[in-house]
Amino acid sequence: METLADVTASKQPAKVKTSITKERLRKFLETAKPRAQLYCDHIQGFYVQQATRKPVFKFRYTDPTGKRRDLTIGNAKAMPIINAASMAIDWRTGLVTGEADPTAKREALAAKITAQRLEIANKDRIKVGVYIEIYHRELAKKCGDFEARCTINSIKKHFAALNNRTMDSLAREDVRAWEAAKKNEGLSRSSMQSYLAAFKTMLNFAAGTKKKHENESPVISINPIANVFLSQCVFRPTLITHSGFT
Repeated sequence: METLADVTASKQPAKVKTSITKERLRKFLETAKPRAQLYCDHIQGFYVQQATRKPVFKFRYTDPTGKRRDLTIGNAKAMPIINAASMAIDWRTGLVTGEADPTAKREALAAKITAQRLEIANKDRIKVGVYIEIYHRELAKKCGDFEARCTINSIKKHFAALNNRTMDSLAREDVRAWEAAKKNEGLSRSSMQSYLAAFKTMLNFAAGTKKKHENESPVISINPIANVFLSQCVFRPTLITHSGFT
């Protein structure tokens, strides 16, 4: 997962000149009192601020309104100096060329990274196997633990093969494959209908479309198999013979 430092490091210039070396930083962190500052001689506004728990790299500048601002770049004990210096250079260059205010740039980048993290987290949440546990808790609130446990156990037992699938990727073909497998297991059509209905109800809840059971945190936009049902029964009439004629 990208961080602010990772993004900056990926586009850092070939050579970054800073007077804050590893040795100078080490000595400063060992001897400086809290809130003491070590400034870079080459990058305007770039400095390290001592702190009891987490010393940080910072960038000082004056915004378009004339207000002085200090932006935190990262943990001085964990972040490579070159990455912090590269970010400071990027922000300073932006100020000189009239680009976006560093605070705005930093917030935009942080928002992008947060969105990426949420996307990854959401992908995990929408896996069938993971969401079954989430649905169990919500179902228990509505209809009680016993009924919820019965429903969830049925879903777990009969849809285990789909545990690693994301709910929004399910399709008609998955239902057909599931139906075929259950037929081979000897499951009756009425039972298959009942279990499929319970599974689809969970997907409706995940999409926030289940009637009389509101979900304020849907994780998929629609139930992709809402209109998929068991294949139609083919009626095969029995031919009755009379006096040798069919």
